[in-house]
Amino acid sequence: SIFSKYKSGDDSSEVFEIRDYQEGDKLQRIHWKLSSKADRLMVKEFSLPIVTSAILFVELSFNGKRSEFIKFRNAIFETALSLSYSMINASYSHYVAWYCTKENEYKRVLVLSEEDVYQVMEEMIPMPFYTETDLVIQSHLSIHAQESFRYAGYISGTLDTEIMRYRSEERFSESFQWFEIKDIPMEETTDTKGKKQEKVTEDTLRELGITVAHIDSNRVENSIVSVELG
Repeated sequence: SIFSKYKSGDDSSEVFEIRDYQEGDKLQRIHWKLSSKADRLMVKEFSLPIVTSAILFVELSFNGKRSEFIKFRNAIFETALSLSYSMINASYSHYVAWYCTKENEYKRVLVLSEEDVYQVMEEMIPMPFYTETDLVIQSHLSIHAQESFRYAGYISGTLDTEIMRYRSEERFSESFQWFEIKDIPMEETTDTKGKKQEKVTEDTLRELGITVAHIDSNRVENSIVSVELG
C-alpha cells in the first residue's frame, strides 16, 4: 500500500507519527512502551492510504532530424510538467513514469503535491533520449502487469503498434489518452485533406479506446489549454 506523507488516517498497518497525548485521543492509540520511557503519554497516529487512479507515461523517444531535437525535447517536458501540475491543482494524485536507459530501469514517482511535480522534472530532464518507441509502457507492464488505472496519459511523438495491441486487450487502464507531440506548421491548419486523413486515424484509435490530443511543439502552452483529460 501507498500512504500519504502529509496526512494521518486510520490504517493501523502503518504508523504516520508518534506525538504527545491530547484530550480526546482514543486510549487504543496510546503507545504504552514509549509512554513509559518518556514518562508521559504518547499516541500513535496511523497512516492515510493513497488510492492513485492515474498515471502519466513519458516516452523519451526521438527519431527525427537532429536539428529538431531540442524543440521536441522541450515540448515533451513542458507537456509533462503542465499536465502533472494541472492534475495536482485539481487534487488528482497520480504517477509520472519514464524509462532510464542509463540504468536500464523503469522509473516512476507518486505525485501528491506541487513539490513532487518539480522533483519529478528534476529527475527526468537529465535523462537521455532513445530511439525505441515503446520502452516506458513495455517496462511498466513487465513489472506492474496486474495494475489497472482509471486514466493513463501517454506523452510521445509516435504511437507504437504494440501499444495499440495492449489497448485492444484492455491492458493497464480504463481510459487512455495519447498526447501526440508534433511540429504543426501554420499552413497545415487549413489543409482539409490532411485533416480528413487525421480524422480517419483518430476514429481507428478511438475504437481501441485511445483518445488523441495534438500538442504543437511550437505552441505547447496553447495546445494544453484546450485539452480535456480523459
